[in-house]
Amino acid sequence: MKKTILFVFIAGLIFVMIILNMFIMSQMKTKKSPQPPVVAEEMPAQKVVNRPPKPVSENLTQREWLDMNREYRECVVFTDQTEIARYKISVQDKKMFDMTGALPDAVVPFEDINTHVKGTVSYQGNKRHGKYLEYFDNGKVSKEIVYYRDILRTLKEYFYDGRLRMEVDYTDAIFKPGDTEVGVGKVYARDGVLKYEWNLTNRSTNRYKKSYNIDGRLTEVLTFDAYGNLLERNRL
Repeated sequence: MKKTILFVFIAGLIFVMIILNMFIMSQMKTKKSPQPPVVAEEMPAQKVVNRPPKPVSENLTQREWLDMNREYRECVVFTDQTEIARYKISVQDKKMFDMTGALPDAVVPFEDINTHVKGTVSYQGNKRHGKYLEYFDNGKVSKEIVYYRDILRTLKEYFYDGRLRMEVDYTDAIFKPGDTEVGVGKVYARDGVLKYEWNLTNRSTNRYKKSYNIDGRLTEVLTFDAYGNLLERNRL
């Protein structure tokens, strides 16, 4: 009797396991396979573009002139013939003052209404910043100035045929009121021979002004102290 009951129990257990296994298999067939993960496409990195300075605008113009007392230059900037800014430049220290309106961050063509000298001036942040150019009537550059936030850094002047006449670097110039011959400068004859030069800077201990004859021979040397005061004059 006990054997019969054990046999029935084992048979029932096997039957239950078979039914359970069939149920699990059916569930696995109906279960949807997982979707592959979606990989987001990386956006291409944007290229950094170094923008060049804004070119001369056809809509921007500047007219300027020297006042009757020769104390300052009046400069007026227009866009489409409408005034947008006005300022003055001191003849004494060449600085801007009495600004009204807003200057464009652009290269603006200008003309002196009295002398008819033409050129271009670069503005940034309501100041002269970058190159200032004047031209002869033959199209060649007569004067080239580089400003940094309205501070004159370098100056070059040319002869009518394009040859260099003068060059000055004011970057480390000593401060000497009324004297434009500070910094490092050279003046040339039309044939390219050095006529005159100077070195009056803060870092240099050899501060001088030198003159040369038409053959390029040194004829005179002036030496100065750190304040631009004359120390010695030597004629050779």
